[in-house]
Amino acid sequence: MVAERAPGAGLWPAIAAGRRPTPDEIRLLRSAAARLARLTSPALADWLLSSPADDAGPAIAPEMVRRSRLLNRFARAQAMRWLSVVADSGIDVVCLKGLAAALSVYPEPDLRGMGDVDILVRERDVGALVRALTAHGFAFKESAETPLWGLVSTASFHPFVAPDKLFVFDLHIQPDADPVPRGLTAESVFAKARTIAIDGMAIKIPSAPHFLLLAITNAARDKLGADAVKSLADAFAYLARTSLDPGWPETIAAARAGGFIRTLRAVLAVLARLGVPPARLPAGFPLDLDRIARSELERVIADYADIFPEEPGKLALQRRELLLLAPPAVVARRYGRRFRGLIRPWPGVPKF
Repeated sequence: MVAERAPGAGLWPAIAAGRRPTPDEIRLLRSAAARLARLTSPALADWLLSSPADDAGPAIAPEMVRRSRLLNRFARAQAMRWLSVVADSGIDVVCLKGLAAALSVYPEPDLRGMGDVDILVRERDVGALVRALTAHGFAFKESAETPLWGLVSTASFHPFVAPDKLFVFDLHIQPDADPVPRGLTAESVFAKARTIAIDGMAIKIPSAPHFLLLAITNAARDKLGADAVKSLADAFAYLARTSLDPGWPETIAAARAGGFIRTLRAVLAVLARLGVPPARLPAGFPLDLDRIARSELERVIADYADIFPEEPGKLALQRRELLLLAPPAVVARRYGRRFRGLIRPWPGVPKF
């Protein structure tokens, strides 16, 4: 059952403006706020919604926010512990996704929750890094959900799990899956990476434009489904709530070179409809979509306006990918890898 909601794009215009939603908006969208907290974290949802409250109290319970901040702080402390081991090994890495967002987009790092800690490592350094962490008890863990064709990613490996079985590194040799490396290489990310000082350590994260581009492609890789909410929220907050440079000429050039301009156009069309200010979007870059893609866009907007009261199934997400997001050549390569994997599955573990 889809909950009654305010017109427009739900909570997102209030999030974009950094204002508290009106009491009427909150009464209509309280359940959506709870889902936003579940799909991101209570601490992040509370910040995104500017601690909205009405006569019935805040949309996100203060105790949930407090616990969320503590959990996020603990996760970051664990990340820093193991990143110090990586630093001691002398191997250069760039932190991606959640940790990069926590350290660059949001005013406090404890707002952004993290799961696995994603790090980009040069392919030539993978063996040395794996050996260094294996000496500390890390081991690769094949997911129980690995399909018959094995892991088909050309960008990363199976989870690399710490001895406590709680902390996980996701090792990347490319900044994102195909076709992103065709337009944005690992070496480009290393060359323009920023260094952030945190907890007495120097951490490398992508440049601001590279971070934004990867948030967009990560959301597209998750087919703009419920799993994409964190990545899309990162891109949305970056554009609507910071003054960081989007670097659109570089981003558009990378998308053209990599053959994923359709992906970029579709995700930007979603962000525009949700309420990103036009001045923060690329001037002269068309966001118009064909008729079939527009109909799928409306389904995406409905999902995000209500924050996924019903999560789309696998077939719905496949339709979304084919009609709205993925260039045909990318789909063909992906299915080709799956077919080859049925004959000779790749184990998803690097040689070292």
